[in-house]
Amino acid sequence: MKVSLDINNKNVLGHDNVSFCGYKLTKSEYGFRELEFSYPFDPDKDNCYLEVYNVDTDEYGNYKTTKRAYSADGKDKIKLTAGANRIDMANTFGIDASQPFAYHFLIEDKGGKTFPKIKTDIGTIIDERSPQNENRNIFNIVSPNQSASSRGGAMKLVIVDSQHVGYVYDDENNIYFDKNLQKRAQSGIKTITNKFGGTLAGLEYGLDNGEYDSYGRIISLPIFTDDDFTAHAYWNKNCMQMASSLGNINNYASFQRKMFAH
Repeated sequence: MKVSLDINNKNVLGHDNVSFCGYKLTKSEYGFRELEFSYPFDPDKDNCYLEVYNVDTDEYGNYKTTKRAYSADGKDKIKLTAGANRIDMANTFGIDASQPFAYHFLIEDKGGKTFPKIKTDIGTIIDERSPQNENRNIFNIVSPNQSASSRGGAMKLVIVDSQHVGYVYDDENNIYFDKNLQKRAQSGIKTITNKFGGTLAGLEYGLDNGEYDSYGRIISLPIFTDDDFTAHAYWNKNCMQMASSLGNINNYASFQRKMFAH
């Protein structure tokens, strides 16, 4: 069980809100999406396994399990160690990031003196137990529609004012090259205050060339601050208005469509 404290978010009683979930979204050293599972057990006395199930929805949109998910090497469960266990669900079970699934933990007594026990985490649970099978059919659900604060892949930090200076938009949202603008930038010396003249068109030109295809996200200095004066656009005037020196809302829409396409 993971506990997340948000000390800045007070509820109406003045207490800190505490959120619980039974797994943690993380990523590998190579940037691939992984889920981190852990369950407290005594490794000297017990073995702990993760069992994963495929799910579907009924006519009311409620989740229900369909069948056991097998690992790539044909195993019906994954043996866990005490502490954190990171699992790439796509590679291990063929379950991608957009696919919901169910799981629970199987605790087995190493001495064989007691029956195996099914354990779940704090979090979203579906209970399919019946008088005929009152122990095993209870699960936690992992839904891709739930929020995730950690996403895989590297990020690229850009200063729009310095990206492919010379490429600008015309009135029809087409990108064209302004040689004089590029020459002016090439003859200048960058400081913290002066502007080179780069726009979103330079960033979009880089997207078209595949320069950012290896990144999961592109982040930049502010765009929506209505700051046409500075190169960094941190002079905040209106967060609902783009800096017109960088582009307009149609340019931004074009840029976003290409971001998603790439």
